[in-house]
Amino acid sequence: MNPPPDAPRVLVVDDDPPTARLLEVALRRTRAKVVTHHRAFGVLDAVAVHRPVVVVLDVMMPGLDGPSLVELLRADRDLAKTRVVLWSALDLDDLTRRGERCGADGVLEKVRGPRAAVDQICAWLLDWDALDLR
Repeated sequence: MNPPPDAPRVLVVDDDPPTARLLEVALRRTRAKVVTHHRAFGVLDAVAVHRPVVVVLDVMMPGLDGPSLVELLRADRDLAKTRVVLWSALDLDDLTRRGERCGADGVLEKVRGPRAAVDQICAWLLDWDALDLR
């Protein structure tokens, strides 16, 4: 599906390109335009440029981890309201604690797979912002 130019954007940030690609392919089945980023540095600029409806952010990245990036986004007046979901292979309890501490809007377990992640992202966006990506 080719999204229209004004389609809602989803930013996927993961330092492992094959993992990011799996989620990107699954998200392309929605009406979202998917933008990927493979390192922590530059994420704030990518959010400012692309204005995604949600950022799916890997937790464990070299240099700057996902929760630290959430804190930086929340501290930026122009980007603070950006929806951010942490995405990780960590166990759910640890992931949930990290998400709550940094102010993430939600958490997703990588072990559930990209289709389950997309289903959850779509459900959240519908609930949070009345935005239907299907």
